Amino acid sequence: MKKRLFLLSVLILLSFTIHSCKDANENENTLTLVGTTWEIVGFFENGELMKMMEPEELTFHTNGYVRSYKDCIVGDYVVNYSSETIEFTHFALKCYILLPPDSDILLYIALMNTVNTFSLTKDVLKLYYNDKNDHLLFIRRL
Repeated sequence: MKKRLFLLSVLILLSFTIHSCKDANENENTLTLVGTTWEIVGFFENGELMKMMEPEELTFHTNGYVRSYKDCIVGDYVVNYSSETIEFTHFALKCYILLPPDSDILLYIALMNTVNTFSLTKDVLKLYYNDKNDHLLFIRRL
């Protein structure tokens, strides 16, 4: 009797564990970029931090619209979550602004226009370029 009760307890515990893992995986698959804002940390080459970037936001809107740098950088994006591909088009400065001499904004724009894949977790967005050897790292803005 004790043995059956023990086996039943183990089966119930195992069932809850499997169900919890399934729920976690389902939540992971429902992550989306739409309506999220990210702050850039820097860009990495071959896994090494090459340059810390000044904190700048990147916001994904509905209808494939993206904005950044005080709304002066705008563009469009197309994302496929199942293949983890993303393409930015028309990502460029749309305002007349004086950039500081040490600004990384032009580098940021150039790299964003070469992005082709991504990885997304709840708090981290990596936008890959150069055959996924290099990436821009963003953290979710609350």
